[in-house]
Amino acid sequence: MPSLEEISHRIIVRMYRGREAEEKEKAQAEYGLSIIMGTGLEILAVLLASFFLMGTAFYAFFVMVGFLLLRTYTGGAHCTTYFRCFLVTLFIFVPASFLARVLHFQSLDEPFALILLVVLSLLSVILIVRKKRFVATIFALTSAVFLTVALYFPEVFFLRGIAVSIVLGGFIQAVSQTGQGKAVIPFLDSKIK
Repeated sequence: MPSLEEISHRIIVRMYRGREAEEKEKAQAEYGLSIIMGTGLEILAVLLASFFLMGTAFYAFFVMVGFLLLRTYTGGAHCTTYFRCFLVTLFIFVPASFLARVLHFQSLDEPFALILLVVLSLLSVILIVRKKRFVATIFALTSAVFLTVALYFPEVFFLRGIAVSIVLGGFIQAVSQTGQGKAVIPFLDSKIK
């Protein structure tokens, strides 16, 4: 089975056929295409796994949105191979989607529990991402506003689920920026053969 790099190489060769281009430009296009395809496959796999295993694809999607919103600006650890990244992504986001669903339904009965959880999560995001405090603060404030809107419109059931999931995703990314969090990915990466 061809790797993502091989597939992206074949696509770029076809796209650039008959055109003059520097090798650097082609290499950049191949790399970008392989990243896009890999990320797309990971997102699809998480959504399918969370759907078939727990019926939580909705939550999985928004947990990943919250995670990626912060990760884009704060960076993070990477696995040594795409396959390991794929497995670690599943290992993190499928259970997180289940947790988001539990928190969502818990918050419908006890809004105070949700508010307390989100305030703690948002404070953690602000405290943990020290080098990117401005970005974390914007994320936290936006999430708090979104959650407040969701709480005032309980008849729009899915809004609260989206808010809980995005906050949880951001919290996961924030935790990954701590000393212990930064050690998790290399540890998991070393255990996958």
